[in-house]
Amino acid sequence: MVAQTQAHAPEQKTRRERRIGILAERRRIKKIMKKQRSVTFDNDTITEARNFQFIELFKE
Repeated sequence: MVAQTQAHAPEQKTRRERRIGILAERRRIKKIMKKQRSVTFDNDTITEARNFQFIELFKE
């Protein structure tokens, strides 16, 4: 039998490095959420366009 070489697994990040990544992701999400506009709808004759804010952000 021929011995197989094992692929080296990438080094795992330390707890601190993982935590820094998680916090950075949370900050990124929070920054994106601040850019979303609050939507109010007061027209009763047509349906609400809940995803309209995303279209407006795309156009900007």
